[in-house]
Amino acid sequence: MEENEKGVKYTFDFKKQMVLEQEKQGYCFREIRELFGVPKTTMKRWMDIYQEEGLKGLEKKHKGNSNGSRPKFQKTFKAKKDESILQELERLRAENAYLKKLNALVQERQRREKRPKQSGS
Repeated sequence: MEENEKGVKYTFDFKKQMVLEQEKQGYCFREIRELFGVPKTTMKRWMDIYQEEGLKGLEKKHKGNSNGSRPKFQKTFKAKKDESILQELERLRAENAYLKKLNALVQERQRREKRPKQSGS
């Protein structure tokens, strides 16, 4: 059984019946909420779990945050990981550009030093 924000517990069979009924009949969220008396956030969470994991997902006990919703760690972690990869890419591009410029300056200096100095007669 899963407990929602108000302490009401729902069995797997109840959750299964609700999501299958919604899928079979094509009810909108409002109709399902009225039919089953389930809070919108609870129903949305079940539908998301069902979409991602199927009926087996509804059997699992999902640990959530303090308000009872499912943790968003995976999506947040992926977004942070993508962001850090983009920052690293930007840093490496800047470093590459700097090293190219430095290399060009060093080569130019070496060319100047190799040229024989012309006397100004």
